[in-house]
Amino acid sequence: MTFYNLDSVSKEFARKKTKFCLVIYDIVSNKRRLKLAKLLEGYGTRVQRSCFEVDIEKLNFELLIKDIRDFIKPMKETISSYMSGIKKKL
Repeated sequence: MTFYNLDSVSKEFARKKTKFCLVIYDIVSNKRRLKLAKLLEGYGTRVQRSCFEVDIEKLNFELLIKDIRDFIKPMKETISSYMSGIKKKL
């Protein structure tokens, strides 16, 4: 993440307030896959058909996880989040 017009102390503070993660999903239904993609576009950038990069503030990260958990159908769909080398299956 690039921070313009900030001094070095402010840049470091901003870096600590953000998280970078990948959200990867495998959903069979075209309709549900499109809905999830639209949801994730509000949080990050699509880098492949079923993969989004998300650079997000820590407070909004919890909201993202909640939105994904509310969306998925357990046992039928797979959504994983990778952050700082940690895999979190949702």
